[in-house]
Amino acid sequence: ELPIVTRIENRQEYQEQKRQLNIETITQITAENLENEESVSEDKVDEDWTTRFFNYAQDISNEEMQELWGRILAGEVKQPKSYSLRTLELLRNLSKDDAEVFIKLSQFAFHTVTDDFLVKGKNKILDKFNIRYSEIALLQEIGLLHTGEMVSYNFMPTTKAIRTPVTIGDTIILLERKENSPKQSVSVILFTCIGRELLKLVTINPDFKYIQWFAKELKSDMTNLKYGRIIKTHKDYIEHTQPLIEIPDIE
Repeated sequence: ELPIVTRIENRQEYQEQKRQLNIETITQITAENLENEESVSEDKVDEDWTTRFFNYAQDISNEEMQELWGRILAGEVKQPKSYSLRTLELLRNLSKDDAEVFIKLSQFAFHTVTDDFLVKGKNKILDKFNIRYSEIALLQEIGLLHTGEMVSYNFMPTTKAIRTPVTIGDTIILLERKENSPKQSVSVILFTCIGRELLKLVTINPDFKYIQWFAKELKSDMTNLKYGRIIKTHKDYIEHTQPLIEIPDIE
């Protein structure tokens, strides 16, 4: 039997080799994600952030989780301060099963300038798409969804006709509201700040019926909803297909 000192050295060597391979795999994923980027910030990634990232990433062996970590590093290189240290800390403790639940629910995440949310509505929409309470509770417990009772997302009264954009995946929805429209509300479950950061990593392919149910919640004599495909998101506006198409009623 090998001496204990030799066994310790062998274990440490094996562990460091494995960690090095993990880091190399993740940085390769990062490089692939940055290959076709048109614009990458000239600002440097914070050194403390980088140190923390690699301290955590070296122990990530699962391929799917390595993909997430690689995309996070790519996002941070592209635009520093995109992902907080708190997000790294949460992601470090996120299991593959947790990540799968998050990705599942992310497919139902609507996005506005200020918030990302799941729409429950008076029609209990999420129930129609096999979203279980236990899945929502899990994401609340680990800090990706806000806890407590559902809140209302409000579209405030307006004296003039306005168009309010909401997006989901590569789909843009415009709420066209007439002059003197009253306040409108829909019950939602909000993503936390960390949840919002992680949503940037997920490819969202929404079920169009979910969009139709969202429209049903808000459509009225004063409000019409139309949709189109997003071509490109600019800093100040969203470029989309024309003309926008009225969202048909759900059958």
